Amino acid sequence: MSRATKLSIDRNGHLSRHLSELVEAGFVARDGGINPETGRPLKIEHYRIRDNYTRFYLHHMEPRMAAIKADSFMFSSLDALAGWQAILSLQFEALVVNHYHELLPKLNPGGNLILSAAPYRKSGGKGGGVQVDLLMQMRNALELVEVKRASSIDESVEVEMERKIAHLPVRGRKSIRTALVYDGDLAPAVRENGYFDIIVSAREWLGL
Repeated sequence: MSRATKLSIDRNGHLSRHLSELVEAGFVARDGGINPETGRPLKIEHYRIRDNYTRFYLHHMEPRMAAIKADSFMFSSLDALAGWQAILSLQFEALVVNHYHELLPKLNPGGNLILSAAPYRKSGGKGGGVQVDLLMQMRNALELVEVKRASSIDESVEVEMERKIAHLPVRGRKSIRTALVYDGDLAPAVRENGYFDIIVSAREWLGL
């Protein structure tokens, strides 16, 4: 089912034009890239909200707008707001993906030519789908970047990455590199295990 059908919009070109305008204005991102399974451009491009405030408004303010306007939506602190930690996690992920160019000196220390860098999603198939926060593709290598924000980050992040690697369809023989960009308290074992080829702290990246 197409996006236009799901939204009950006529397929007359207006939707594509509006999306292009939103992309140009910076509110929406068009994620294409290369299909790691075929080595060719993805046939279907995914659109995602790029602007963090717009995402916050649509997901968390607009559904509560009646209560907000009636001045009846109250909470004691942001931490008490339902789903607040999940909100921060998604916003952090968007921040990293939107500004991955600034991380390239750390994510791509060898300066290899990057053919494609974008979030990757594949649904269905044996073992279920796979979602990679940021998939960087070079000629002979793939780098899977996991973006994680949590008060405490333990070795389960390694298990999660291993599952993604196992279900990622890859064409030909390519080396796989793993990277973790995180915000939170990272368990010492995650560094000591040496599972991730690259680990970047958000505080280090942002100079905090």
